[in-house]
Amino acid sequence: MALPLGAPESWSQLRSSENSPAGGAVHGSGSPSRFSFWDFLKGRVRAVRAANTELLGLCWSIGRDILQRQK
Repeated sequence: MALPLGAPESWSQLRSSENSPAGGAVHGSGSPSRFSFWDFLKGRVRAVRAANTELLGLCWSIGRDILQRQK
């Protein structure tokens, strides 16, 4: 799954960015981020569910195409 530009690939990268000179601000305020581990996990779960939905739709579409060609 491709991540958006600048997105951390892991929680450890996100945590290390909080110690960066910019403060790891999520909202651009310059203050330390309040981006919690649970928010990070919720975002990952949301992305995985969206990808799974797309893959299921693709599988159903392929199955319909196969059935049409077999008739």
